Amino acid sequence: VWLAQNEPSDPDARLLAARANLLLGQPERAASLIEADVLLRPDAPDLQLTAAEVELQRGHWARAAEGYARIPRGSSAGKAARQGLSRSLSALGLGPLADELAQ
Repeated sequence: VWLAQNEPSDPDARLLAARANLLLGQPERAASLIEADVLLRPDAPDLQLTAAEVELQRGHWARAAEGYARIPRGSSAGKAARQGLSRSLSALGLGPLADELAQ
């Protein structure tokens, strides 16, 4: 209930709230929490990872794959981004490519 009724003013708190909403299966609420921050902080890997997760939960696999692919391998979100990219590609029917990227 708290998550649905409150919107944190701090960007880091919004990111945490967005992640919690994803865990609850609420990608639209998660998206609404971070949409402005995604535009303002395009180089924030954890924020971009969460945005890609939103797209994955929405079933927008190509958008999710694109978002995951933008995250640098060496960043704090790099490993999770490669895993998400693999899931997205598999959902798009590109299993062999997903398997290759997972190695």
